[in-house]
Formats: sequence, structure tokens, C-alpha cells
Amino acid sequence: MSNINNNQLPELDFLCGEDETPLVDSRYKQEAVVSMPKERDYPMSAASFNYLSAELKRHPQYQIRTPEQQATWTKLKTHNVRSIGACMLLFSNVVDELIILCKTDPKRLFGKLVTKFVGNDKAETSSIEYKSEYTEEALVILEKIKETSGDEKKRLIDMITTEYNLSYVLFIKDIYELMMDEYLKIKSFYEKELTKVGVGEVYSLLGCDDDSNGCAEIINCFEKKVGLDWGTICVLMRRAKIFYLSSEELKLRLVTTNLRACLKTAMYHYNITGGLRNVNFESNDLIAEASVGLMHAADMYIHGNTARFTTYAENWIRLKVSRYTKDNNTVRIPIHVTDLVHKITNYIRSVVPTEDLKKPITISRESVAEAISRDIKPLVWQVAMNRVAGISLSISCSTSDGDDSDVGEMTFDMVTEKSDITSDSITSNVDYSKAMAVVNALVKNDATHNDRKYITTEQYDFFVKCFIDLQSNRQIAIDYGDGDFVKSESTGKIVNTKYVRDEIAKVIEKIQNEMGIVL
Repeated sequence: MSNINNNQLPELDFLCGEDETPLVDSRYKQEAVVSMPKERDYPMSAASFNYLSAELKRHPQYQIRTPEQQATWTKLKTHNVRSIGACMLLFSNVVDELIILCKTDPKRLFGKLVTKFVGNDKAETSSIEYKSEYTEEALVILEKIKETSGDEKKRLIDMITTEYNLSYVLFIKDIYELMMDEYLKIKSFYEKELTKVGVGEVYSLLGCDDDSNGCAEIINCFEKKVGLDWGTICVLMRRAKIFYLSSEELKLRLVTTNLRACLKTAMYHYNITGGLRNVNFESNDLIAEASVGLMHAADMYIHGNTARFTTYAENWIRLKVSRYTKDNNTVRIPIHVTDLVHKITNYIRSVVPTEDLKKPITISRESVAEAISRDIKPLVWQVAMNRVAGISLSISCSTSDGDDSDVGEMTFDMVTEKSDITSDSITSNVDYSKAMAVVNALVKNDATHNDRKYITTEQYDFFVKCFIDLQSNRQIAIDYGDGDFVKSESTGKIVNTKYVRDEIAKVIEKIQNEMGIVL
């Protein structure tokens, strides 16, 4: 086990700062937040909007701040996030976990702030870029971190968190919560044991041969796992918690002062997707989804980006809301089909008076296809007509990806009666016990990986862990290999997240074929 000194720890003099004198942006002192359609057209939307708008104007913490003040918050938050990562990478098991993740499921773990020159005036713009080569470079540095110590180790860790911007969302936050949870359990047990120590007695963490000191044994195992002594572990975890709480406070400020953007974007998308005529979601659903996008933006934003946080957040809010409106159907419709349906409905609403939308639409499919310059298959046209009329669809459907797919082969049942807006959506679910009976019947010990009907025992194990034990694909891959690089006995391929996901998909396909489900 190794020790670290105070010079290797991130400094605590750069936290969340004070917010006693808020700098409210003068542009947002206006009485109206965003414009709303007439209340007679959308009574529920207007009432919900007016209530939230009044709340935003009533409380000062919801008023949008000046770009300078928000830039200060993002600078502090970025520093705190990097400091959490620096604390975590001082644990040897965290470095090992990150190395495994880089090799098996790199995603967008590392990115660099790249400066570019645009325009004739050569204006500088900085933005974060993610490339696979950054992961390869970071992997080399991580291997060096395991072999070094002292100031050189601190320099390498700072390079990973600052220059390569180790992802807070994809790694730092999750590993911090896991380590903190394990540490607090051991610390609680340790403090409980200390209460049993009498006056003048000494409590040893060295353990003893008769194994009567169970707490000492647990602490010793934890020390070996992380490569540090208990005292150093406590100092690191306390400091990481301070940075985490400071980061969350800054995140709260960024979120509360930009909630108006959530409201504006949510209500805009709610209105263009049909308002009360849309039976798939309500305005509050979109506001909640917009808030999720705003919180995600606060976690993802890295100070040094040329784009202001408000601009960056609006992009995430718009992405989350638009994706929700396209993907939240009683029927699972591919996104490219939903995009085409939106074009059709938007065109119809632009040429048909609002009062006539409640009546059967007389406009022809051919005329709309000519107007929007797109080929419209009959079933896509039916989906668009249902969307305009507020008719829901009943069961899941899927089709191949891409705009060139034969959308006309898509099959689903349609509810021919208009649903009441307040009623629950109609769904069709396959009986769970029947599905499991089919799985048990399909599993075969001597089945091969490419067997068209039966499933292998490995595929069965993956399926059970995913749907019975509710484990993630990544957790299944880690458990299967006990955290090491292992290859599948049946295929010889490395068992990683992608491999587990593909094998489970094959099982689901075979179940559907066996049960006669048409997709």
C-alpha cells in the first residue's frame, strides 16, 4: 500500500462560491416568459403554463443570470468535477476499472477542447471533440499511473482529468457513488465497533489470528483493494464528497436559473404536436423531459467551450423533448417514420383550418406527397391521419432502419375509436409466463452459436440475468469474466457489453419466431 501527501490532493479553495448578490439578466425581467396560444384552444396547457410562469417570476433563484455569472459557475463546477475524478484515480482499483472500460466499452470517455479559426476575421472557437485516438492515448497514461507515485502520478492524473476531460456522466459520477457507498458501509461498521471499546482499551486495525476482529479484516481487505491505508482513504473520500456537494450546488444554480428555457421549449413542441389532441403525452411530460435535458447539460458542459451554457443547454433540451415526442407512442414507431409523420401533420395543419381538423380530412395522400416531395406509403399516411385525429395505436411494431426501408411492410393494430384524453393508452402485452416457458423450451446444451432455432446455455444465462436479475449488459459482461478479459467458450469472442447485447437480441428474436409474433 502507498501513501499520499497533501500536495497530491486537489485544493479545496475553489468550490461553489457565494450567491448573495444575484446578477439578473435584464432581458429576462419582462413580465411574460414566452408567448402562449389562446386559452380557448389549449385550456389545460395555458393553465399549466400560467402557473409555472408565475412561479418562475415569483422566486429570484429562477431568474436567468448574466452570461458572466453563469460562466463563473460553470468554471467552478468543471474544476470540482475534475477534482472528484482526481481523487478517485488515486485508488488503484478505480484505475483498473477505467482501463477495462477503455478496452471493452470506450464510448465517449475522453475528449479534448479543440480551438478552431472560423470566418475571415479568424475568430477563435473552442469545442469538445471525442475521438477514438484520445482513448488510446489515455490508456497509455493510465498504465503509467499504475507504475508511478508522488508528483509524477499527480501530473498524469491531472492530465487525464483536465487535458483529456474524463467524462463525469459516463465514469466519474458512477464510480464516486459506488466507492462512497462502499466506504460509508465500512465506516459505519467501524464506528459501531469503536463504541464497544472500553476506556483505556486500544482498537487495532491489524486483525488477529482468531478472526475475532471482523471489522479490521474488512478494512484490511478494502485497503488492499484500493492500494491505500485507511487514514488516507478517509481523507480522500471526505475531500471527494466536498467537491461533489459543491458541484451539485452549482448544478442546482444552473438548472434553476434556466428553467424558463425548459418551459418554452416544452410548450412549443407540445403545441406543434397537436396539444390536447395528442393522446400519447401531456404538457407536463414534456416539461419534465426538458428538465432532464437541462440537468444532463449541466453535467456534460465543460468550461472553456465557446458556446455559452444557455446555448448548450437549449440544444440538449430541444433534443430530449423532440426525441420524446417522436419516440413516446403506444406503438413503437421508428424515428425516420415519425419524422415523416410530423412533416405530413405539420403540412395538413398549415393548410386545413383548425376547426376543420375535428372533421374527417378530405385532402388526398398524393397531393400531400407532392407538396412535401416525399413518397408516402399507405400505412404511414394512416398513422399521420390518426395523429391528426387523436387516435391511438395499440401494439408494438418495428421495421428496418433507414429511409429506404419498406415502411409498407410495417404491421400493427389500430384502435378505430377515438380515445378519451384522460383515459389510459391501450396496450397489448405478451404473457410473461408464456415467454419464459418458450425460453426454457428453446435452451439446449448442445446448441451452437449459429443455431437457427435453439439457444445456447450462454445465451440463456445472459437472458435470465438481464430480465430476471435485472442486470445491465455491462454488469453481465463484468460478472461473466469476473472483471477480466475473457472469451466466450462457444464463440471465442471477447465478452463485452456489445457481445452481451447482441446475444440477448438473438434470444428475443428466436422467442418471437417461436411465438409467431409478426414484426
